[in-house]
Amino acid sequence: MAVFKRRSDKDAVQSSAVEPTAPSTRQSAPKGTVIGSGLTVDGRIRAKEEIRVFGKVTGNMNVRGRVVVEDGGLVTANIKAEEIVIRGKVQGDIDCDRANIEPKGELIGDVASPRMMLADGAVFKGKIDMAPKEGATVRGGKPKPPTGTKTS
Repeated sequence: MAVFKRRSDKDAVQSSAVEPTAPSTRQSAPKGTVIGSGLTVDGRIRAKEEIRVFGKVTGNMNVRGRVVVEDGGLVTANIKAEEIVIRGKVQGDIDCDRANIEPKGELIGDVASPRMMLADGAVFKGKIDMAPKEGATVRGGKPKPPTGTKTS
């Protein structure tokens, strides 16, 4: 005994037009961590991937990778990372291999970085130490001797 009705060809065509189709390509997840504009993080952040800050962060950040403080983002923390890009506001010291304060960016704090770019229109109040990190190579390719030691 059959309980199911048989569909006509007309019903089958109409129903297939309404059914959603699966996407043919999958979008890959964004790389890194995003702190959204409605999120406030209070505490220490340690990461091994890029962090983009649209919201607020209070505390310290230690990141193996890049930290991007986006326009509208506010970080009240010391930041240590490979690269730091500031498009929003940072209040705290930064320590990195490359620092970039973009036109709308604002940094109130000291910078320890051998490479720094300060764009026209950026705000910066603090000190800059651009000495290479210990063990880093200088332009000639030779390691810089540690400060306070004699070489022969």
